[in-house]
Amino acid sequence: MVGRRIRTAIADLDTVITQIRETVFQLDEVLPRRAGSLHDRVLEVLSEVGAELGLTASTEFSGKLDAIQPEELADELITALREGLRLIARHTGAGSVQVAVRSGAERLSVVLAHDGSGTLDRTPEDELARLAEPARRRGGVSEVQESELSWWVPLS
Repeated sequence: MVGRRIRTAIADLDTVITQIRETVFQLDEVLPRRAGSLHDRVLEVLSEVGAELGLTASTEFSGKLDAIQPEELADELITALREGLRLIARHTGAGSVQVAVRSGAERLSVVLAHDGSGTLDRTPEDELARLAEPARRRGGVSEVQESELSWWVPLS
């Protein structure tokens, strides 16, 4: 008799847990997700893209990165980071990248320094344009040196 009640209680609890999980999943699909902080988004990109391309990364952050306005600037920096990592993997043979993300009084920047033997300064213009154009539209610059790629936009 006690065993039956315990089994019934366990079955009832399982049913309630299942209903709670289903409700959470439904809410997760309906409610808008808050965008992660720029810091977290950079780390996520480095993890995802780094694994995909076989790159390891070290990072340096400085400034008030999570107070970037307008928010589209953060999106553009993330896009530049992704594209920069792909260019480095495609053209330099790098195994690791040092990534510095900075937000100063006047500019938002990302600098990628690599350990590859190839150089980015011979990268085809159309590939560099995907990186440079968003910066140029906002009055910023994308620069390529032998073992470094930098991208920045003004914070005005």
